[in-house]
Amino acid sequence: MEDLQNQWEAHLTESGLDDQARESKLAQQQAIKTSLESLLPPQEAVLVSLSRMGCSFTLGKPTVKLQEKGRLLAFLLLLQLGLSQLPQLFGYPFTDSTAVYYALEASFLIFPMLSIYHEGKPSKSVIRFILTLVILALVVNLQFKQGKQTGTLTVLHLPFLCILLSAFLQHESSREKQLLLHLQEVGETALLAFLLACAVGTLQLVATLLFESIGLSINKRLATFVLTGILPLLPLTALALKRTVVPHTKAFTRLLSRLFLVPLDLLMLAFLVSALLGSSTMGENRNLLFTVDGLLVLVVLMIFYAQASQTPRFPIILAISSILALLVDLFALFALGTRLFAYGFSPNRAAVLGENLLLALNLAFLAFQLSRNKPTDSLMARFFLVYGVWFLIVVLIFPPLFAYR
Repeated sequence: MEDLQNQWEAHLTESGLDDQARESKLAQQQAIKTSLESLLPPQEAVLVSLSRMGCSFTLGKPTVKLQEKGRLLAFLLLLQLGLSQLPQLFGYPFTDSTAVYYALEASFLIFPMLSIYHEGKPSKSVIRFILTLVILALVVNLQFKQGKQTGTLTVLHLPFLCILLSAFLQHESSREKQLLLHLQEVGETALLAFLLACAVGTLQLVATLLFESIGLSINKRLATFVLTGILPLLPLTALALKRTVVPHTKAFTRLLSRLFLVPLDLLMLAFLVSALLGSSTMGENRNLLFTVDGLLVLVVLMIFYAQASQTPRFPIILAISSILALLVDLFALFALGTRLFAYGFSPNRAAVLGENLLLALNLAFLAFQLSRNKPTDSLMARFFLVYGVWFLIVVLIFPPLFAYR
C-alpha cells in the first residue's frame, strides 16, 4: 500500500497542480484515511481513502509487461547498434570527411526505434511515421551537398523536425495536447540522455587511461565506436529508463528549469549591459549569432518546462526571463541586419533571420501572457507547430531555393 500511496503523491506532483491545491488533496486523503483506521486495517484504510479520492485500480501482470518491454528494448538496441556499424563494415569508415554523413543519417536511425518502443509494437501510427521518415530520408539525401551551407543547415535542423513529427504518435484528443505532452516527455528524456552521455564520456576517459597505462592506445577506435554506436543508443535507453526505472522525472525537470532561469536571466542582463556599453562586433561574428539563437531557444524551453511548477511569485520570473530574452533577440536582429546589409543574403543568414523573427514573436507573446499571469499552453503549442513548418522549409526548400550552395 505504501507503493500506491507514493504513486498517487507522484501523480499529484506531475499533474500540474499548484502547491496549495496539491497540499489540500493530500490533507483530504490523510483525513479520510485517519477516519477509516478505527474501522479498517491500516492497509485497507489507505486503499479506500485513495479510492474515494478518485483513484482506480485494475488487476494486471506488470511483471510480464515489464519483461516484454525489456525484450523489445534489447532487440531494438541490438538492431540499432548493428545498423550503426554497417557503413564501416562496408568500407565507409568514420572520418572527418564522412562525419557529416553519419550525423545526417543519425535521425533516420534513432527515431524509428524510438517510435516502436513508444508504442510497444509497429502500430499503424508507427508505420505512417516510419514511412514519412523514409520519404524524408530519400529527399534529404538526394539534395544533400557536403560542405555547403544548405547541407549544414539540414544536419542541424533535421533532428528538431523529427522530434516535432514524432509528436503525432501521442494518443490525445487534440493536436495541442499531443504537442505539449510530447515535448514534456522529450525534455525529460533529453535530461536522462545527457546524464547518460556524461557517464559514457567518463567511462571512455577511464578506459583510455587504463589501456594507455599498459602501452595500448585504444582512444581512436573507442572514440569512433562511442560516436557511431553508443551515443545514438542513448535516446532510446533514456526513454526506457523514464518509462520503467525513473518514471517521475517531470518534477526534476521543472526544478532544473526553475534553478537555471535565474542564472540565465543574469547572463542575459550582463550580456545586454556589456553590449550597450562596449563596442559590439556581434554583426561580424557569425558564431556569436548562432550562440545567441541557442541561448534564446534554451530560455523558451526553460519557460515551457518551468510553468507547471509556478508558485504565486514565479510567473514574475518567467515574465522577466521572456522580456530579457526578447531584448537579446532584438539586439541579435539588429546585428544580423547589419550583416545582411554588408554581405547580402545567404542560406545561413536567411535561416538565422527566420529563427530570430519567430523567437521574437514567441517571446513577445510569452511576455504579454506571463505579465498578465495567463496560461501559455495554447500559445506554445501553436508556436511549436510554426517552428515545425520552419524546420521543414529549411530542410526541404532551402537547398533548391539557394541552388544547393
